[in-house]
Amino acid sequence: MARALLNLLNLWARNRRTRRALSKLNHNQLEDIGVSRSAQRQELTKWFWD
Repeated sequence: MARALLNLLNLWARNRRTRRALSKLNHNQLEDIGVSRSAQRQELTKWFWD
């Protein structure tokens, strides 16, 4: 049980980190990785547990 909780907390932390990094990308960087501005906005509206 403690292992499952730790895994869940790590997942939430990773979601938060990657979304924070995504929020800092400009249009050219998003284009380089194949992410549209609307997909970026959609991802950034999610809660950290989604």
